Amino acid sequence: MAKLAISAAILAGGKSSRFGSDKALYPFRGKPLIAWVLESLAEVDDCFIVGPTAYHLPLANYPDLEKYNYLGPLGGLYRALKEAKHDWLALVACDMPLLSKEYWALLDTACEEGVQVVMGGSGGGLEPLASLYHRSLLPLIESQLKAQKYSLLNLYEKANSKVIPWHLIQSQCPEHQFLNINYLADLASLG
Repeated sequence: MAKLAISAAILAGGKSSRFGSDKALYPFRGKPLIAWVLESLAEVDDCFIVGPTAYHLPLANYPDLEKYNYLGPLGGLYRALKEAKHDWLALVACDMPLLSKEYWALLDTACEEGVQVVMGGSGGGLEPLASLYHRSLLPLIESQLKAQKYSLLNLYEKANSKVIPWHLIQSQCPEHQFLNINYLADLASLG
């Protein structure tokens, strides 16, 4: 698999209130959750963390911008697009250990002229925290932040967006791509 000419930001700034401790470092099958996410991004050319902690990983770490601090994933996306080396950015939560290299390569194939968001869809809806975002979104994101509209799905609706259908994801990627860990029991169910 060739390197993808995209940047990637792992969001690791949440409070983990439902989980009870820092999810990024919680062990799963012998390594921290964030390490699994990083492994899925192995073919990405430029990868960094957006959040308050560097996690002792060999990655750059950028906290949210002061004026957009603690505004959730949209604030993190804004900072990530500001720091990204490439125009396209993979935005991913630190608690999605089953994402794969194949998934990111599939999304990358949909990065076309004029498209601003590439998002995977499933029977359960869209997954904004495992999607690609284009730098041209910065003005729209800033206007949403100023208007206190923090939803990534709202951004998706206003942008020129493309959805990769679930049947295509299932045919080209391992199972359970969108599993995110909100509770300790979510990990226990995976064994």
